[in-house]
Amino acid sequence: MRRAGKRDLGLAEPQSVGRAALDQRQRLQRLDGGARKNRLVDFAEHQRDRAVGVDDRAGAAVARLDARAAHGLDDDGIGQSERSCDDTRWASYTGGALATLAAAPKRLRAVKAAKAELRHIMATEKRKKDMRVRDAMTQGIIGVRDTASLAEAVETMLRAGISALCVFDERKALVGILSEGDLLRRGELGTEKRRPRWLESLLSGGRLAHAYAHEHGRTAAEVMTREVVTIDEDAPLSEAVDAMIRCRVKRLPVVRGGSVIGVVSRSDLLKRLYVELRRDAEPRSDVEICAAVRAEIESRGWAPRASVRVSAKNGEVTLDGAIADERLREGLRVIAENIPGVKSVRDRLAWVEPNSGMLLSAEDERSK
Repeated sequence: MRRAGKRDLGLAEPQSVGRAALDQRQRLQRLDGGARKNRLVDFAEHQRDRAVGVDDRAGAAVARLDARAAHGLDDDGIGQSERSCDDTRWASYTGGALATLAAAPKRLRAVKAAKAELRHIMATEKRKKDMRVRDAMTQGIIGVRDTASLAEAVETMLRAGISALCVFDERKALVGILSEGDLLRRGELGTEKRRPRWLESLLSGGRLAHAYAHEHGRTAAEVMTREVVTIDEDAPLSEAVDAMIRCRVKRLPVVRGGSVIGVVSRSDLLKRLYVELRRDAEPRSDVEICAAVRAEIESRGWAPRASVRVSAKNGEVTLDGAIADERLREGLRVIAENIPGVKSVRDRLAWVEPNSGMLLSAEDERSK
């Protein structure tokens, strides 16, 4: 028979040890949980401090940007050399970014202006290429019948202030042109053409008779020029100029469907030229002028693109660079002069002599 005390003690010791271990484990868990909470609080406070520091640095960067702008520093955000701390580098970087963003609208406006000028140039060139005879001609016609006397025809020309008349037949069809040139050789003025007798003996009688009738005729039909060159109103204006030069005439009757509706003459071309010159004199910005000059140079196959630089200030265009042919100088100058808004052109182009490769200074620089 065993003693109760021994048996109870043996049972009680494991129970007390187990409770103690459980209490120790719970206490450690509580301590560990508290430590984790403390670590989270410390981390949050650290992050808050960092956020405050970043905010302070941003404020300092803006302040330094204002200071740099007041001192006239450039827009690249480069600080002074003695500022080497992190805050200075951060402020310099931030200032450069903000300055770039601030300059972006100006650059965008410049690009838009250049594009607008290019569109204007293209529209102008298209308008010039599409210019028709109807855009320059004089509407209406002044003429006489082929049976009208020469005195009546001359009086009509003087009253109307014109240099030529259209001559029509009874069906109102155009049969000739009576101009000032037809009235230069006249017997009344003693200006008929005189030929040596040996030359007259070589010419046919019909040719001499025709010349005599032309110089002494009394009606419009006898004096007028019968070979008439006409032009359609929808024809390009360049075709009218080609016809004037080819046929050696100063004016062309303009027809529509076979009927004469007007005349295009050299004076009409002069008036149209004046209108275009006045339109080209409208003011332009320097950015638009530079873009227009560059675009015109690019459009000309003979013009050097890579070796010529263009700049403009207050309407004065400066041409810099090098050319391999001295004749290119005049062409490039005329390109710049023809751009609307250009007041003057400064030539600083250098000529590369092809044989020796010697670089000769520009004409403007040599003249100083």
